Amino acid sequence: MIEFTVTENLSEQRLDKVLRKVLREAPDSFIYRMLREKNITLNGKRAQGSDRTAKGDVIRFFFSEETYRKMRGQDRAASRGEVPGNRKDSASEADHKEKDERLIPEIIHEDDDVLLFVKPQGLKSQKASSGDWSANDWVLMKYAERGNAADDGFRPSIVNRLDRNTGGIMAAGMSAKGLRILSELFRERDLGKFYLTIVSGEAPESMKAHAFLRKAGAENRSEVSMEALPGSVPIETDWVRLRYDPVQNLSLLRVELVTGKRHQIRAHLSFLGYPVLGDPKYGEPQRNRKFKLPFQCLFCERVTFPECGLPGVSGKTFSAAVPKDWPLRPEGEKS
Repeated sequence: MIEFTVTENLSEQRLDKVLRKVLREAPDSFIYRMLREKNITLNGKRAQGSDRTAKGDVIRFFFSEETYRKMRGQDRAASRGEVPGNRKDSASEADHKEKDERLIPEIIHEDDDVLLFVKPQGLKSQKASSGDWSANDWVLMKYAERGNAADDGFRPSIVNRLDRNTGGIMAAGMSAKGLRILSELFRERDLGKFYLTIVSGEAPESMKAHAFLRKAGAENRSEVSMEALPGSVPIETDWVRLRYDPVQNLSLLRVELVTGKRHQIRAHLSFLGYPVLGDPKYGEPQRNRKFKLPFQCLFCERVTFPECGLPGVSGKTFSAAVPKDWPLRPEGEKS
């Protein structure tokens, strides 16, 4: 007989869902048969898949150590030199440090539930192929360093995405509670997200711009219009102008992403006549070549949390500095 104690990350969930995480290699038919035959019990009693778990509950497995290890995936992980529940399917941070120091995120807040960090421009939010190094891979590595990834069946994850060429603040849930609350905050847009961007032209000092946006063509572009078109959704992009440089004819804007659709800031500002500097998709090629910027000037600079169930971030604001190579910066920041 083998005992497994339910952790906080596995609490307040259906038992069958917990068992799928603990017995990663077990088919559902095996799990439900073991429940029916009372070879899996909860707190010493016969259990059903629909039972809810609580922190400290004891799950007992009445089968051999060999079967348990097999269903946990421990033998296969050991043969590959892996930590169970933490597959090494991407290159490590150390491997990528040797290639490019700029692709390592910077932590700005960390607690048991939440990890806030600055994603550098050029780093993907999630990998597109097995050999990629992404922000989410880095989060998984940071979680493994805590030493608990093999035991609780929980998999941390980022909760917001930024384009590869957009830098700035990202958030990840490092516990089941943190992931649940953060995901809800971002999904319901209950927190403030502010971007800094440099655009061509003298933009208005403030603006609440409304329009419609839809995916356009096969080139991964978005199309903005003032009227609703088939497949379009309403968008709102608000900003205040922080600086204007008449010599370079550039405006520095702080943009609040009210609706948060795909490519919204870049496509909407370009549609209004203020393309983002360095943007290869919606920007001005001639101006981009003049400034020779490695990435577009768009950066998630500030995130403001409402009062919520996460003490480390509740009611707080977190900020980050824009890249050093920007030709126009907020007052007080040195280039």
